[in-house]
Amino acid sequence: MKKLFLISFLFLFQLSFAQKFYVGVDAAYLMPFVPDVIGVNSENQSIFITPSSGGITYTSSSSYNAVKGSYNSGNSVGGFIGYRLNENISIETGMNYLYSNEYVYSTSSSNTQISSFTAPPQITNSMGVYDYKTKSNMLNIYPALKFSIPNKSFTTYLRTGFIYSITSIINDRNSVSGNQTIEQSRNKYGNSYGLFASLGIEKKLDNHLKIFAEWTLRYQTFSPIKERYTKDIENGVDKLPSMNVSQIEREYVDSYSSTYNGTGPSTDPNQPTKVFASKQTFGSMGLQVGIIYEFGFKKAPVTK
Repeated sequence: MKKLFLISFLFLFQLSFAQKFYVGVDAAYLMPFVPDVIGVNSENQSIFITPSSGGITYTSSSSYNAVKGSYNSGNSVGGFIGYRLNENISIETGMNYLYSNEYVYSTSSSNTQISSFTAPPQITNSMGVYDYKTKSNMLNIYPALKFSIPNKSFTTYLRTGFIYSITSIINDRNSVSGNQTIEQSRNKYGNSYGLFASLGIEKKLDNHLKIFAEWTLRYQTFSPIKERYTKDIENGVDKLPSMNVSQIEREYVDSYSSTYNGTGPSTDPNQPTKVFASKQTFGSMGLQVGIIYEFGFKKAPVTK
């Protein structure tokens, strides 16, 4: 009898405990919030004139246009699990993967040299074009608190918490300058930390399923750890196999020391090049939607 009572008690306790759990999946599109400068479109034109009387006349014109955005804006998909402490408060933990928007910018320069020593004057033109693409991939992990206000038709809620992200920023560069073509890719790795808050509504579909929509705001700080070349092709030749570790990798640190010899800084070719770390801020906001499945069975109200 005691065993039967204990088994019954444990069964009812587990059933009650399980009924407070829920899981969900979500998808979001995020736009930049307080956008930062990602890159700069620039164009430079220079003219050098060498008159027959000697000397050089030089004129130059330049234009610059900042490309702004955020590395944590774009599309994300993920899932979460939650536990209801009571009707109004829940705790959650979740994970999502963000594919950021891609940002494109370019730098171009043209030089014209005119020499009047010859007849007719000799004109030489040269031009360099550098195209850049940059984006990020972020694996986000977050704990959160959810504060709900239920009513007959739907539930409004506020969800807020902390974000930790494993972040990779991908930078591609393609350039053409004279007879030289270069294709390069660099990946910058690091961690992001920040906060988020969401205001939303959820609607019950049946005893287990809910749908929800929310407006979310995220703000994070990115701390780079390491950067690595993943591609370096010059005039069709792969340069990576002939490069040493110090040329391929950078390590971001708060302090380092170096020595100089007669030709420049002395570095260990088998160690990453050390550079000072500089933090970046990411901000985004957008719409997130999803589905929630609640465990346990709740009897639907009887309608007359």
